[in-house]
Amino acid sequence: PICDMTVRYTLDGTDPTEDSIVYEGPFVIRNNCQLRAAGWFSNGTRSRVLSGVFEQATLYEPIEKDHLMPGLKCRYYEGQFYSVKALDNNPLQKAMATENFAFPKDIQKDHFGLIYDGLIQVPEDGIYSFYTTSDDGSQLWIHDQLVVDNDGLHGQFERSGQIGLKGGLHPIQVRFIEYGGDEYLSVSYAGPGISKKQVPAKILFTDFHNPSSGDTQKPMVNYLQEETREEFDRRMAWWRQARFGLFIHWGLYAIPAGEWDGKKDYGEWILTSAQIPVEQYKQFAPQFNPVEFDAAEWVRMAKEAGMKYIVITSKHHDGFCLFDSAVTNYDITDATPFQRDLLKELTAECKKQGIQMCFYYSIIDWQHPDYLPRRSWEDRSSKDADFQRYIRYMKAQLKELIEQYDPAVLWFDGEWEETWNHEAGVKLYNHVRNLIPDILINNRVGTGGGG
Repeated sequence: PICDMTVRYTLDGTDPTEDSIVYEGPFVIRNNCQLRAAGWFSNGTRSRVLSGVFEQATLYEPIEKDHLMPGLKCRYYEGQFYSVKALDNNPLQKAMATENFAFPKDIQKDHFGLIYDGLIQVPEDGIYSFYTTSDDGSQLWIHDQLVVDNDGLHGQFERSGQIGLKGGLHPIQVRFIEYGGDEYLSVSYAGPGISKKQVPAKILFTDFHNPSSGDTQKPMVNYLQEETREEFDRRMAWWRQARFGLFIHWGLYAIPAGEWDGKKDYGEWILTSAQIPVEQYKQFAPQFNPVEFDAAEWVRMAKEAGMKYIVITSKHHDGFCLFDSAVTNYDITDATPFQRDLLKELTAECKKQGIQMCFYYSIIDWQHPDYLPRRSWEDRSSKDADFQRYIRYMKAQLKELIEQYDPAVLWFDGEWEETWNHEAGVKLYNHVRNLIPDILINNRVGTGGGG
């Protein structure tokens, strides 16, 4: 800041004058406008005018797509390109699957271009900032919107842009050209509750199947109709032999420990049974820090007691996750000071000690803005809630649990709410079985499970 300068601005696109509004601190812009500002020194001279255009953001709707795999599709072009636009007019050399926006290892040319296509999973509604740092040019597109334009021939340089997105999957494309010299590309983002960081591979997905891998997209199997009795018995064999296991409920409800407003008889349902507002309940997360947690010791004790499996609450009705989820920040790694993936540690230890790892997962989610119905005592509006969007969120989390942790059982709960029905249960059952055919699923995935 310059002590002897007074900043004045306008919001109608005209140049500011000495009679314009004086800037005194942060303010809110509620409508589309062009802001123009300049500084006046005490001697009467004026700085150059700076301007910016502000437009009210419309949040892009997420898309729904099945049969996705982690990663991106990467198209490779050879040639001397002055702009990323030139890639459209050149023959494709090859297409390949990549984990993220890293350069494919087998590129050996000094002059080339790349186009990365895929889907990015954002955890919640909001305004997201994206950044590309590149040498030479790059562009980042989401849906049909050019978000970052860092095109041209230049050294390592960063540009950024913003876009409004609803929580879920969104098409993303990054274009890059290298004209020679030091090739470099980095893609970062920031958003609600997310500080600026490189886009992690765990939130990138593609339906591209690498031709060299022999992968083909398989049709969805209806296991409720197509599984034979022999196949069912084979799948159930280990469970029938195990008979004895450990079931663990653990989450933010451990912080109040059953006590609220003078009463001491609450359990894991405390959010709704004590009628704690969601935002107030979320304040338990910064207090959840089980520093003495020892996965090896937990599994050892269960095994010594003769237990053959462990079931633990990956997500209970309160919506808080004991695992690192890419589709929400309301989890143990992002919302708590513990910042460790508890389920990852337990899973690794169970495999090491020869015990089956199983997850409880609640269909109910009292904190998710799209989950319905609301509690009768709540004052949160349900006007913009979309239950189908919540189902997409739930399926994305179940896909994470299956692909990252490989559980032997998914123990569902919360099927009794009026928004859930038999058809939804069948679809969820087949969604899970098509991801991991041998998994066991309890009868609470559908209505009327009763136990």
